[in-house]
Amino acid sequence: MYRIVVGEQHPGMFRGYRLEDLDDTDAAAVREGRMVLAAIGLEKQRRDGYWVRKADKINFVVPLDVLGEYPHFEEIADEETRFWASDMWGATLEVPAGREALWGRLQTPCTVIETETELYENGIKHTGYVLIRDFGGERRRVSAELLSVEASKA
Repeated sequence: MYRIVVGEQHPGMFRGYRLEDLDDTDAAAVREGRMVLAAIGLEKQRRDGYWVRKADKINFVVPLDVLGEYPHFEEIADEETRFWASDMWGATLEVPAGREALWGRLQTPCTVIETETELYENGIKHTGYVLIRDFGGERRRVSAELLSVEASKA
């Protein structure tokens, strides 16, 4: 299973980032408590149940109501946060062929046929799409963000 976690950054974790580095609108929003500096993280659940950080974007300004855990990034209300989370998710998620998974909001059981990749500079990059076979035997090309790999099958 994968999840997106949007969490408020502790001031000691800003890694040299200062309020003065923000544009005036964001800095004012942070000072007034309407927005916070946060980190967006993609985490994967191990077999033992622990969540491991796979990728993150730090020092990101988000509204307070965006903070939290999301099984799928499209559930994030803030459009800009959702954009960065989806970009990170699509570039990181890789599911091997034959893996049992759950697809969509209804968590429909399916089997992964292949994970789409494309050439990217000196390597390959995930396109954000996965070819699956649903429980009815039909092949579908689906967005990777709607696919969850069960931890027990990982």
